[in-house]
Amino acid sequence: MGTVSSTIKKWTDTFFRENRNITALKNSVRPSSRIGNKKAHLTSIPSAQAVFVEVRDFVPAKCSNYDRVTATHIFHFLKSKNVIANCQSNSNSENNVSDNSSIRTVQRWLLKNVFKRGAKSGNNGLKYHIIAWRNSYL
Repeated sequence: MGTVSSTIKKWTDTFFRENRNITALKNSVRPSSRIGNKKAHLTSIPSAQAVFVEVRDFVPAKCSNYDRVTATHIFHFLKSKNVIANCQSNSNSENNVSDNSSIRTVQRWLLKNVFKRGAKSGNNGLKYHIIAWRNSYL
């Protein structure tokens, strides 16, 4: 058994040795103002103005019929226009992993191009024929 002072010296030496290693690691990694690869990359959906205009015209056309438009609808629209790259067309496209990946790509593209998500609630209000029926009934 050692003395109390030798035990305390061992603890302090161990503490400062580990602390020196931590501070050396902290100083070796310096944050930069530019993190990540910010260069332009090839994307599966081209960032052309024509694609944006086609989608911008497609959404109100579908909404005018009171149809809900999702990223899947936009994916199938872009796929029919041959806009999406690296999209393999199989006969069984509903369970295709490539399609699921492309739908996620379309979702990211929509967010990047400032398309907002709508409310997810089921019934936002009464339809006019239901209001008329209710008013005539009461």
